[in-house]
Amino acid sequence: MVDWGDDAIVSQMYKENHALSEKLTRSRIRDLLLSRVETARSQKALLSMSLAEQRNEGIHPSSVAALGVKWATLLKKYGFSSLIDHGFSWDNMREMGITAKQACCMLPSQLAALGVNASRLVELQPSISDIASMKMQPVELKHAGYTPELLQSLGLNAKTMINFGYSLGDWANVVGIRNWKELGFTDYSECERLGWSTHDMYDLQIIDTQQNSERVVETHSDPAIECSLTSKGGLTF
Repeated sequence: MVDWGDDAIVSQMYKENHALSEKLTRSRIRDLLLSRVETARSQKALLSMSLAEQRNEGIHPSSVAALGVKWATLLKKYGFSSLIDHGFSWDNMREMGITAKQACCMLPSQLAALGVNASRLVELQPSISDIASMKMQPVELKHAGYTPELLQSLGLNAKTMINFGYSLGDWANVVGIRNWKELGFTDYSECERLGWSTHDMYDLQIIDTQQNSERVVETHSDPAIECSLTSKGGLTF
C-alpha cells in the first residue's frame, strides 16, 4: 500500500479518487443490473414471437444466440425441425448450450443437414447410450463416422451393444467390429444371457475356437457316455 504520509493535499486527493472509484463501481453494477433486466425483457419479448415474426423483424439466429437465450428454452418453444429450417446452425446451438442428449434427439438427416458428423457430435461428450438412442441403421452409423475405436471410447461393449438393436453380423460386416474380446465377448453363457445369438457367435467365430470345441462337447454329451477331446481335437468314447 502507498504511504501518503501527512501531506493534507495528497490525502485529500486520495479521498476524492477513492470516492470517485466507489461511485464508478456502483455505476457499473447498476448498469449491469439494468442490462440484465433489459436482456430478460428482450428474451421474453422474443419468445412471444413466432419464428416467422422474428424473420420479418430481421432477428437472425446469431442475434438470438448473442442475446443469451438458452437452447433448451428455444427447443421447448419451437422444436428442432422449425429451428433448423429457420437457419440455426450447429455453432449457434453450441453457443446456446445444446447438450449431448438434446443433440442425439435429432434425426440423422437433421444432423447431416447441419454438417454434424461423429467427430463434431462427440465434442458434447455423449455417452454410448446417447448414441444408441439415435436409432441409426448400421450403415448410417458407419457413414456418420462412428468407427469401432470411437464407439469403444464412448463405452461400447458386449452389454451396451444390445441397445443399438443390431445383429452381430451387422456389427461385424457393416460397422467393422473385430476386437470382440476387448468388448467382453469371452464367455458364451454370459453373451447368451445378454441376448446375443449363439448361432451368430459360432458363425462369426467371435469366441476362441478352443472354448467353442469344449462347448460343443459339453452340449452333446450323453450322461451314459464319457466323452472327451483327444489331443487332435477328435472325440473318443
